[in-house]
Amino acid sequence: MAALKAIVVGLGLLIVGVAGLIGYELYKRGAGQAEAAFAKPAAHRVVIPEGATIREMTGAGDRLVLRLSLPGGAERLVILDLARGGAPVGSVDFERKP
Repeated sequence: MAALKAIVVGLGLLIVGVAGLIGYELYKRGAGQAEAAFAKPAAHRVVIPEGATIREMTGAGDRLVLRLSLPGGAERLVILDLARGGAPVGSVDFERKP
């Protein structure tokens, strides 16, 4: 009976030890990825034309849409991808016809 108790206690300690090692390894891997993700944020410069003003900003999922008023009455939509640090995706120009 004493031998059986010793085996059960030994296996229990083995299971707890292995679970602790697995938890420690997962913690190490997760911490390294989090540091790498925030190590260097991406930044993009968005250049707007001289005399233009930003009239509106609207979020659409992982995109940001800027509405610009251009000199002469025209308007432009600039679409930025926030998942890639604000990289410009494209733009749409609107002009008024006389």
